[in-house]
Amino acid sequence: NNNSGTTINFSNLDLDTSTNTALTATGGGTVTVTGANNTIDTTTGIGVNIINTNIGAAGITLRSVNKNGATPGIVLDNAGTTGFFTITGTGSTNGSGGTIQNNNENGIFVQSTNNININNLNVINGTDETPGCTAGVAAVIGNCNAAIEFNNVTNINMVNMTIDGNGDASDELGIFAQSVTDFDMLNVSVQNASDELNEHGIYVLNLSGTGASSSNWEDLSVNNIVGDTAILLVQNSGSTGELLIDGNSLISNAF
Repeated sequence: NNNSGTTINFSNLDLDTSTNTALTATGGGTVTVTGANNTIDTTTGIGVNIINTNIGAAGITLRSVNKNGATPGIVLDNAGTTGFFTITGTGSTNGSGGTIQNNNENGIFVQSTNNININNLNVINGTDETPGCTAGVAAVIGNCNAAIEFNNVTNINMVNMTIDGNGDASDELGIFAQSVTDFDMLNVSVQNASDELNEHGIYVLNLSGTGASSSNWEDLSVNNIVGDTAILLVQNSGSTGELLIDGNSLISNAF
């Protein structure tokens, strides 16, 4: 993985592992994955692990990622601001982009990486984090992981996804986004994501972006009747962001 200064291009991937990470690039340089039919299937190994390595201009395009158990399904950390990371699925078929399930950490973790397109992917039954997280109106205290977590990310598009069953005796969040800009969702369902106070279906801390970079959530469904609020948006001093939630969205136990 020591690839500093080099560019590695993959295509036509069909990766199947059990405990090993399926696709990993952590040593610098640039990586791309092109083609329409790249697939990843793993059990306890991480599906995609890109750390301190740039996603090239041609991007990383995967048709599906399936992951069952233990470690995260997808980790993108300091993976650049130019190329796109895309999961396509097939058309608008729910689940055709894969299922990430039964994790004991984040299902998907993206940090300091821009241009994320995730379509037709489900994240199911993650236990997510250790006790001690408080996701409140003042700040975040402790290790607040989630089914899907974004930190310092610009240009997020989530389409036709289901996040379900991430609540347990620990502290959880369905979607946790902090310091994000241009965060769009279409036909995304978040349900059964939490079960206690300070646990939320969607928790956003310090949203940025106005005008063309504002965030739009359409046909959103959030059912968080057991836990705390369905959606909690916290803007600390100096944070300015616009969020539009359309009238077709269905939100239970709301803000």
